[in-house]
Amino acid sequence: MGIVNIYNLAEKQGYVTEVGTLIYNEWSFKVNSDSLNKAITRVGNSLNIDNVPQTFIALSGDVLVGFVSLWDHDGDEHLDLAPWLATLYVKEEYRGLQISKQLNERVISSAQQLNYQKLYLKTNLLNFYKKYGWVKIETMGNGENLYCFNLTSKNKL
Repeated sequence: MGIVNIYNLAEKQGYVTEVGTLIYNEWSFKVNSDSLNKAITRVGNSLNIDNVPQTFIALSGDVLVGFVSLWDHDGDEHLDLAPWLATLYVKEEYRGLQISKQLNERVISSAQQLNYQKLYLKTNLLNFYKKYGWVKIETMGNGENLYCFNLTSKNKL
C-alpha cells in the first residue's frame, strides 16, 4: 500500500456513494433501519469545508481505505452536546496501519479550527479511543460509551 492521504469529502465528491454504502452496511442495523439512500444523502449533506457536518476520507491513490465524519449530532441522545466524531471506519485489509489515527487527528483539527471546545463520540469499543486521548464520561442507556475530547488541552495524539 502506498501513502495514505486524508481529504475533505467536499474535495473528492466522487466517493459520496461509496462512503454512504459503507456507512449503511456497517451501521444501518443500529439506525432505525435507515435506507441506503438516506445514508448516501446524509453523506452528501456533509460536503462542507467551513462548518459542520463534514466527512473526511483516507485514500491510497484512488482507493478509498477509510473515512470519518464530524457531525453536529449522532443520534437522538445528548442533543445538548456538539460536535460529534462519527462513522470512523477503516476497511479491514487496511487496519493496523495508523489510518484511524490519521482520521481521528483530522477530525480533531477541523473541530479546533471551527473553535469548538470539546468533541464527543459514542461507541461500544472500550479502550480504542483512550489511546488517542479521549476520556469516557458515561455509559449511555443503550450501553454505548460516551467519550469526550478536550480540544483546548495541550494533549497531542
